[in-house]
Amino acid sequence: MSTPTTPAQTVYLITSSSTAWQAADRMQGDTDLPATESGLAVVRAGASVAPPESPVGTIWCAEDEASRQTAELVARVWGEAKVKHNAALAEMNLGLWQGLTTKDLTTRYPTAFNQWLSDPANVSPPQGESLESAEQRLMVGLGRLLNRAAGDPTAIVLRPMMLAITRSVLLELPITESLNHAQRPVVERIDLASSLLRHLRSGKRPKSAGRISA
Repeated sequence: MSTPTTPAQTVYLITSSSTAWQAADRMQGDTDLPATESGLAVVRAGASVAPPESPVGTIWCAEDEASRQTAELVARVWGEAKVKHNAALAEMNLGLWQGLTTKDLTTRYPTAFNQWLSDPANVSPPQGESLESAEQRLMVGLGRLLNRAAGDPTAIVLRPMMLAITRSVLLELPITESLNHAQRPVVERIDLASSLLRHLRSGKRPKSAGRISA
């Protein structure tokens, strides 16, 4: 009988609160909007039912208002965690698509938007950021903050696209599967093995997956 491997580091991925644009089915991208009260209520409930097994010293987030509000709320629920900002965690810039509804996008950009839904890695929103560029930015920032954590549990608040990219990297999932994970909880724990952690700290996409925990 094999002995379970002790994780080198535990990461908690936290879904940022929804905003008014999300509620209206508008593409938000990196547009800076506040969280909705209903979105924060969902975050509060999710953080309450999924407290970390060991104290989390730092909750990282981007500098947009919804991400900051989410991180500050989770810090209060969990107790004693500090909130710190990292620009590398900022949501993907969706260019001219930002502010448009799904109906708008289907009408104005039918070919590009349909391809985005099926294979976003091969489409860049007009005047926006490519998925590859967003991932490279994320990997650099993620590597640095994990180095600073020095093996301690850490938590990261992310907007939808950056959350999907992070899950794709840590769990070796196709980006489309990560985006379509409808039952994803507000707080998702991922235990990183040493080999995976080495890749992350070097700023490279890992070759082995993390292990998702319920």
